[in-house]
Amino acid sequence: MAGTYYWFAWAAFIMSFFFLNSRSVYKDGLIIFLLIQMISFTFLMKPYENMTMFLCLEACFGIYFWSERKQSVIGHLWAVLFVVLWSLIHILLLTNPVWYLFPGATAGLVLLMYIIHVFHVSLNRQIGLWILMNTLGILLVNSLRHPLGIDNFVDLMSLHTSLIKGIIILMVLEGVQYVRRSTYKIRRKKRRQVLSGL
Repeated sequence: MAGTYYWFAWAAFIMSFFFLNSRSVYKDGLIIFLLIQMISFTFLMKPYENMTMFLCLEACFGIYFWSERKQSVIGHLWAVLFVVLWSLIHILLLTNPVWYLFPGATAGLVLLMYIIHVFHVSLNRQIGLWILMNTLGILLVNSLRHPLGIDNFVDLMSLHTSLIKGIIILMVLEGVQYVRRSTYKIRRKKRRQVLSGL
């Protein structure tokens, strides 16, 4: 599992370092986040030591990306709603661990990333929301475990692997959208040239 995580983490690092435009994305913040993730993952492999500290640190990065620009209270309420729904999904998984074996988990993750991508225009806010969903959502689940009588813990390795996978998917979706916009501009420019030549 650790090997899988590092493969995805290095892929996300390379994508963010070489392919993201620093003008439109908080590139340096994402690179620092990924490096802290990889360094702290070694400590997370120990049984739940320092878990709250690392999740709070990662949540700070989520807030940093999410607060890219000022927005209304309703915009922040959407983020809270996403965090609460993600927490409920994790509570369902903890009470019924058989759902971890569901074969459509990867397709579900891609669908969720597409919803986040469509819902928010900026890649910064998409990444920020995804980080907040995972960090604050798990902290909420942890605080509700004892009152609900749940003995199982959230698997931090799979959590951080899915966090990195989600960031990669969001960057791929952003790349596809960028290519579509570029080809549309080129086609429109060619049409104008043809019309002006007539």
